[in-house]
Amino acid sequence: MNDDIEDIFRKMKELKKLFSIGVANVVGNGIAGVFWLYIATILSVEQYGVLNYFFGIAGIIGIISLIGGPTSITVFTAKDLKIHTSLFFISLVTATIGSMIIFILFDNFEVSLLVIGYLIIDLCTSFLLGKKAYINYTKFILMQKILMVILCLSLYNLFNMEGIILGIAASSVIFVPILVKEFIRTRIDFSLIKSNMRYILNNYTMSITGGFRGNIDKLVIAPLVGYVVLGHYTLSFQIYAVLMTLSLIAFKYTLPEDASNGSTLQVKKITIVLSVIIAISGSFLLPILIPITFPNFTESIDSIRIMSFAVIPATINLMINSKLLASKRSGIALVGLFISLISLVAGIIVLGTVFSLMGIAIAFVMSPTLQAIFYQSVLRVKLRNI
Repeated sequence: MNDDIEDIFRKMKELKKLFSIGVANVVGNGIAGVFWLYIATILSVEQYGVLNYFFGIAGIIGIISLIGGPTSITVFTAKDLKIHTSLFFISLVTATIGSMIIFILFDNFEVSLLVIGYLIIDLCTSFLLGKKAYINYTKFILMQKILMVILCLSLYNLFNMEGIILGIAASSVIFVPILVKEFIRTRIDFSLIKSNMRYILNNYTMSITGGFRGNIDKLVIAPLVGYVVLGHYTLSFQIYAVLMTLSLIAFKYTLPEDASNGSTLQVKKITIVLSVIIAISGSFLLPILIPITFPNFTESIDSIRIMSFAVIPATINLMINSKLLASKRSGIALVGLFISLISLVAGIIVLGTVFSLMGIAIAFVMSPTLQAIFYQSVLRVKLRNI
C-alpha cells in the first residue's frame, strides 16, 4: 500500500516537472509563434526571407560559439559536475570573436549582437534544465519572450527590419544575472574540460551538426532560388516549429531525467503517439487557415501540408537522442544528425533546383526520416529501452 502511494506521489512529482517545462514552452513558444506569424503579415514575403537569412547566419555562428553544445551543459549540471562556468567563459569569448567577424563581413551591428544574445539564452536555459530548476526555467523563458515582443515591436517602428533583430538580441539581457551569479559561485576549472574532453567534443560536434541542420537551409535556399521562396519556406518552417512544441517539451524534460536515471519511457511513448495526431491534423487543417490569415503566403500551402509530416520522425529522433545523450552514447546521435544534415542540404539543392518550394519541403521531411531509419537499423534491438 505504501509503495502504491509513493508511486502515485512520484508520478505526480514528475507531472509537475513536466508541467513547468510545458508552461514555459507552450506559452513561450505561443508568444513567439504568434509574434513571428504577425511579423509575416507586416513584412513582404521577400523581406521575411531576408530577415530569416540573417537569423540563419547568427544561428550558425551562435551554435559554433557554444563550446560543448547545450547538451553538455545540461548533462554535466544534472550530474553536479562543476564544469559549466568553464564552458560559459570559453563560449562567451568565442561568441565575441564570431560577432566581430560578422560585423566585418556584413557590416551589420544588429546581427553581431544577435550572436551573443543567442548564446546567452542557450547557455542559461541549458544550465537551468540541468539544475532541474523548472520553475525558474519557466519564469525566465516567459520573461524573455515577453520582453522580446515588446522590444521588437518598439524598435521595428524606429529601425524597421533591423529593429526586430536588435530586439531579439536585447531580450537576452534577462538571463545575464544567471551568468554573473554562476561565475561568482563556481570557479573556472579548465582541468575538468580536459578530463571530459571526449564527451565534450562529441557533443560539440553534434551541436554544430544540429545547428547547421537548423540553419543551413536558409543559407542554401536564398542564393539557390531567392528570398521570396525562402520567405514562403520560412513561414512553413515557423508553423512546423509550432507543431513541434509538445515534442520539445518532452525532450527538455526527458534529457535531464535520463541523465539522472529517471523513468521516462511512458512520457516518450505518449509523445510519439501525439506527434502522429498533430502531424495529421496540421496537414489537413492548416492549409484551410493560411489563405485567411496570410493571404500573401498562399504559395506556402502545399509546403506546409508536406512539412507537417516531418513532426513524426523528428519527434522519434528527439526521444532516442535523449537517451543516447544522457548515457553518453553521443557518437550514434552524431552520425544520425550528420545523415540528417547531408540529406537536407543535398535534397534542397537537387529537389529545390527542379521543384522549387515543393522540392525543398519534400527534402525537409526526408531529412529526419532518414535519420530515424538510421537509428532503427542501428538500435533496433535496444529501442525498447529508449
